[in-house]
This record gives sequence, C-alpha cells and structure tokens, in this order.
Amino acid sequence: MQYNQIMHFKFFNKAASLCLYMIALNHITSAPAKAATLPQDNKKAVILTYHRIGEDSYPDSNIRIEQFNQQIEELEKGGYNIIALPELLDAIANAKILPPKTIAITLDGAYESAWKNAIPTLLDKDIPFTLFYAANKADENAAGFMSWKQLKKLKNEKTVTLGVLPAYYNHTAHLSGSAILASLNKARSRHREYFGEEVKYIAYPHGETSNSLIKLTQSQGFTAGFTLRSGPYYPGIDLYDIPRFSITEDFADLERFQRITNTLPLPMGDITPNDYDLSGVNTFMAGFTIPDALAPQIDSLNCFISGYNEPLLNRLGTRIEIRLDGHEIGSRMRLNCTMPENAPRNENVLGSDEALQWRWSGMLFHKEQEESSPQEDELPALQE
Repeated sequence: MQYNQIMHFKFFNKAASLCLYMIALNHITSAPAKAATLPQDNKKAVILTYHRIGEDSYPDSNIRIEQFNQQIEELEKGGYNIIALPELLDAIANAKILPPKTIAITLDGAYESAWKNAIPTLLDKDIPFTLFYAANKADENAAGFMSWKQLKKLKNEKTVTLGVLPAYYNHTAHLSGSAILASLNKARSRHREYFGEEVKYIAYPHGETSNSLIKLTQSQGFTAGFTLRSGPYYPGIDLYDIPRFSITEDFADLERFQRITNTLPLPMGDITPNDYDLSGVNTFMAGFTIPDALAPQIDSLNCFISGYNEPLLNRLGTRIEIRLDGHEIGSRMRLNCTMPENAPRNENVLGSDEALQWRWSGMLFHKEQEESSPQEDELPALQE
C-alpha cells in the first residue's frame, strides 16, 4: 500500500472514530426510555480478530503488546465467556442461549509476531483461539510469517483450531473463478497434506467477500466463511458471511473493547445492494429493513460510511435507505450502523451507572482495484 493511501485511510479511520464517539455522547443523554429486546439478544456472541502483535511499524494491522495484554486481563477479570470457535458455531447453529459477553478469538495471517507476542499468553492461560494461515507463506518460509513446523506445533494444542486463508494472501474477491478455485484448492490440499484432515473454516483476505466467492467457498466444502465486517454473530446470519471485530492499535482502547464485546444484534432484512462487490457500480445506494420491535427506536439509529461525512439517510417506517449523492465509490467502504440501548448498571461497561449497549451491524463493500499484488498482505485500514 502506498504511503499516501495509508495516510488517506488513517485520516478517515480517525474521523470515523471521532464521529462514533460524538454519536455516543449524544445518545448517552437522549437514549430511548425503554429498550427493546429481540429473540437474538441472548443467542449472540462477538468474534474478535487480531493480526500483527507488537509490530509497531504496521499500525493499520497491529496491536501493541501492552494493549493486547490489557485486553487479555479484561477478558480474565471482566466476566467474559470465552469459547472455542467450533463450539460457538455449534451454539449459534442450534440457537442456544449464550451467557452475556460470550466471545471467540481468531488470529488472521499467522504472523510471526503473533507467535512470539500473543500465542504464548493464550496457551498459558488456556484461552481457545482459531488461527487462519495462508499456505503459500508457509511454503515460502516467508519472513514475518509462521512456518509449517510452527503450525504443526499449534495443531497439537487442545485449545487451538486451524483455519485457512486462500493460499495466496491477496484480494481474492475480484479474481477470476479459476484463479479463486486454484487458491482455494491449494489451501485445502496443503492443509490435508500437513494435518491429515479436511479444513472446515476459511477467512476471506482483508475481509472482502462477494456472492461469487461465497458460492465457490461453499462448493469447495468449507463449512463457514469469516469476513472483517463489524457486528455480533447470531442465528440468521449466513454461515459464509460471519462478522468479526478487527482489533488494531488505533481502536484498541479498553472503553471501545468493552463496548464491542457487549454489542447486541441489529438484524437487517431486504438488504440492498445484495453483493458486497461494487465493481461496475457508479452511485452508492444501500437499504435495509429493521425488525418491527425496533421501530420506536429508529430515530436513534445512525449509519456512517468510512471516508465520507454524514451520508444521506432516509427513514421510511422500518426501512432505512442510504445514499452518497455526488460521491465516487471508493475501492473499499465500510458501512456501520448502530443503535443505542439502555443497559442495566454494569461497572465493567464504560464505567458508568447507566451504561449503553449498542446494536451494531456492519458491511464491507469493495470494488476491483486497478493494481493488486498477489502477495499483498496489508490489512484494510477502514476500521470504524
């Protein structure tokens, strides 16, 4: 990623974060008097994603070691229910009631810095996690990435689950069908060769997916696919479009961590556009319908698109429509929508007597880039 692109993304990261903070301050004083409850509220969990740990020269995909340790301490002392990803998927598939603050941890990229600075802590504390790796990085003994020897060692740990990225860690969603299949097949075959089993889970590089990529992922026998769009996971979400919250150093403060790990579902129906891939689309328009139970709170719903000021948002009953009139569609755009809920006293959430929980749903749109390297492994900086 070029320097000016990185600074462009980081500028909008910070602007997005400030916008969300100001929205929060506004709602703390004007939140709805009576919060709604949905059937999904006690059947949800949050999946956290870490990438680089302690590689301060990569701030867009890194979390500092002290931040990571602070979050682990919060997980240990804050009343969290940490479960392995396979257990979580089973619970959601069967609509099981889950304790509040249920989370699962994933590590994307199989970075050497995660091996050194995070995995020893997770193993020592018996905290389960899932690691997604790219086979080509291991094949090449690529600097900064885990080797097959290290991956094999992790496979023998009872608290570790291995999943894959496509073999080539690139912007897969815009490749031709044959190129995607080649990358998926190599990932599957290398996993089978080294571990003697079929791999079940795949994480989409940079969180980008599309209808065609999902269809190919299903056809290759994967049982679940993971994005980097924000929001909790709950019954009704497509198994190949599972949201995760990405943790990076600009968004790793404890207050935000407590907020996202307590998020509630914001179910959306009749979503348009029906594909995250906006290649060939010139004007951005999005829409969705929220459940009738949330209708009394619809005025408190806010949506933000990374890189833009307040979008044009229309509320039509329980239907929300969003437009970006006069703006060119960027190569990557996050759409995050949040709705505040009154929460009971909880000293572990934002430290206030009358803390807020948030309903949260995110989408990650993208379009084909003019230049793309098959070995590109930077994380999209559009976090909020």
